[in-house]
Amino acid sequence: MPKETPRAAAAFADYCALGPGRSLAKLAARNGDTPSKIRSLKRQYEAWSSEHGWQERVKLYDRERAEERRLKLEAEIEAMNARHAGIGQKAAEQAIQQIERLMAAQEFGSYAAVQLLKISTDLERLARGAPTERQELTGKDGEPVASFRAVFVLPALDNEEEEQGPGNGSRTIAIE
Repeated sequence: MPKETPRAAAAFADYCALGPGRSLAKLAARNGDTPSKIRSLKRQYEAWSSEHGWQERVKLYDRERAEERRLKLEAEIEAMNARHAGIGQKAAEQAIQQIERLMAAQEFGSYAAVQLLKISTDLERLARGAPTERQELTGKDGEPVASFRAVFVLPALDNEEEEQGPGNGSRTIAIE
């Protein structure tokens, strides 16, 4: 593969900048001011694209930009979660102080303070990626629950009109 000239490299950079809907024809139309100039540029871009592997390189370029966007978004989400965890932690501390003051004054009855504690601890847990609730369903002696479900569609009998399925002359039986 021959070394890419500065003009070809600049054209490739412009091609990449066109984004996902890019084409060599669009690049030529963007840079040409007459129909003959546009045709000439398109032929030149096609030659450079072929010589310098633009199609493979632009795929790599797009993957790199997508990865950069993903990493940026991930960092922003982590920063947001850290802020929310801090807010939740601070609110929980304030709720505890309020509850302690109410208990000391023997006026503990503030539903709002208890709710603030619940909401703020939930916020902190969510921001740190922890669940706010946990539910488990177990069978005998903590074993997993075994389940079985079978559905049978049977032809309806003449005297079972009220049990028939929706207009198909059948009935459905579910066994669980």
